[in-house]
Parts: sequence; structure tokens; C-alpha cells
Amino acid sequence: MYLQLRHRIGHVLFEPIFGPLLTEKLMGEGLHLEMKPDHGMSTNWFVMIINMLDLDSKSYFVAKGGGSKNVLTKALQETFQFLQQRLGDKSNWKWGGVHQLTHPHAFGIKIENFNRGPFPIGGDEDTPNLFASRISLPFKAFVIPSYRQVIDLSDMSKSVNIIPVGQSGHIGNTHYDDCMQDFYDGKYRPMLWKSEDVERAKVHAFKLNPHPQSLL
Repeated sequence: MYLQLRHRIGHVLFEPIFGPLLTEKLMGEGLHLEMKPDHGMSTNWFVMIINMLDLDSKSYFVAKGGGSKNVLTKALQETFQFLQQRLGDKSNWKWGGVHQLTHPHAFGIKIENFNRGPFPIGGDEDTPNLFASRISLPFKAFVIPSYRQVIDLSDMSKSVNIIPVGQSGHIGNTHYDDCMQDFYDGKYRPMLWKSEDVERAKVHAFKLNPHPQSLL
């Protein structure tokens, strides 16, 4: 509900003046779905709106909306209407039920089995557990942490990390998606700093031998 209310406040303030399309551009929607899906305002526009609401009728846009109280009331009403139409009864309003993420493969448009997901997730653009959405697709996660890391400066061998899917981009490789479940479960994997730890955990070795002529 929070994320939809967040978006509706922006629409209530700007849409009567700029129209729906320009309002979405102002709130961070990019010019092209794939090439430029968002821009800098996608993470900054709500801070601007909070400042406007604090100013109340001293803000041009808030004054046009009838003051902060009227703007928030209308946005809340529209949020309830939207969620009831989209999700039905309030007992069905579960964030992970609609806020989901799919990891796409380059060929996933043609071969869906190459993709991974969708996965129900928490978080949004305002939480440390960052899973942000686009303005036009408020429930579909679009920006996610590409890497998580915890460094123990007192003992580097205790440091851990995790990536969302896997090390390999090859669909047939065992490491294509072997980090995925740990990532969603909030688990980490050890970072191997010491040579003995690397040797102990080693499964395969890839050895590069220089061509004899390169040594001449």
C-alpha cells in the first residue's frame, strides 16, 4: 500500500497540470523501456514531494491540489480504489504476492525457461532491502542489489558475499543459478582469502599455460 500511495501522491500533485505522460517522466520514468527505463529523478522525486507537502499551500502544486491534507486524502482514496480493483479483498493484500522479480536471460523473450523467477520479494526503493519499481509498473521489481558483501576487518577470512543468480551466464552451467536461493533467503557465502581455504574448497581448477613462443 505504501508504494502505491507514494506514486498516487505524485499523480495527484502533477497530473492536473502536466497530464499523465509528462507526470510519469517527471517522476523518473525513462524515455525507452529497454534503452533508458529511468533517470535520476526516479530516486529523488519523492523527497521533493515531501518538501512540497511540508510547505503546504506555499507550494504552487500543493495549493492547486487544495492543500496538503486534501492531496494526501485524495491520494489515499485513489490508492484504496486501485488496490481493490487490482487485488480484491484486503485479506489478499500481500506485498510479496504482487511485488516480484524475474531474472531475464538475453534469450528469455523467446525461451522463457532461460529466465529465473518470478520470485516474491520484500523491500522497495526506500528500504535498505532495495527492490525498486518503475512508476508505470509499481509492483514489478526493476532495480535490485547486484552484489552484497560483509567485510570483517578484524579477520578477513570471515568476510562473506552473495550475488543474485550465479557466476555463469551459460544456461547449462551448474553455476548459472546456484546462488539464487541463498540470495533470496538472506544467506551469504564465505569469501576465501587464505590459500589453504581456497585449496580446501576447490572443486575445479582452470590452468593457463603460456604458448612456448610467447616466452621467447
